[in-house]
Amino acid sequence: MDEARKADPNIVVFPAIHTIENTEQAARAEVQIEAYRAAIHVAHKRLQELEEQARIATIKAWLRLLAVFMFLGVVVCGVLWWITKSGWCITLGISSIIGGSLLLAIAQYYIQFVWFGIAIGILGILAGIVMGIRHMLRERKNLKSSIEYSKEVEEAAIRESPDAIDSIDGVKEVFRSMQIDSGGYKAFRKLIKQVKAEADA
Repeated sequence: MDEARKADPNIVVFPAIHTIENTEQAARAEVQIEAYRAAIHVAHKRLQELEEQARIATIKAWLRLLAVFMFLGVVVCGVLWWITKSGWCITLGISSIIGGSLLLAIAQYYIQFVWFGIAIGILGILAGIVMGIRHMLRERKNLKSSIEYSKEVEEAAIRESPDAIDSIDGVKEVFRSMQIDSGGYKAFRKLIKQVKAEADA
């Protein structure tokens, strides 16, 4: 600057204002970039929170729906058991509770695998249904076999313990010895009384 003035006093030399302006603009741009980065970070974090809340809300909705079906399943199984006094109803109800409880446990510890938990719960309920059907078929088979017993066998049982047959414990003892499931208990007891009445007549 001094050399320029010495060479020509009429020359007016200005400082490098553009350099100062560029530096200030760069500083302002850097501040804006940092502000944008912070805003993007906050927005991304908020978006993750909203996604997590939506996922938890979806899981809660599924669990409520499952709880309703579990409750209805247990109620229906209880009513069926009260009507039929058959053990497969209890088996089905218990398996529904176990399957649903397993689902709740898996969903609680492994939220991201909720569909796997639902699949496990459904498999548990289906396994209970299969077990219940097998139990029911076996029960019917045993009941049919008990009805098809010859009268000589039943009369022999009555002759062995005519007094005990009149009591519930005696009927249960014969009931256990003939390996009849609980569903056929009433039919078997009625059959024993009928045979005893015919024998007394």
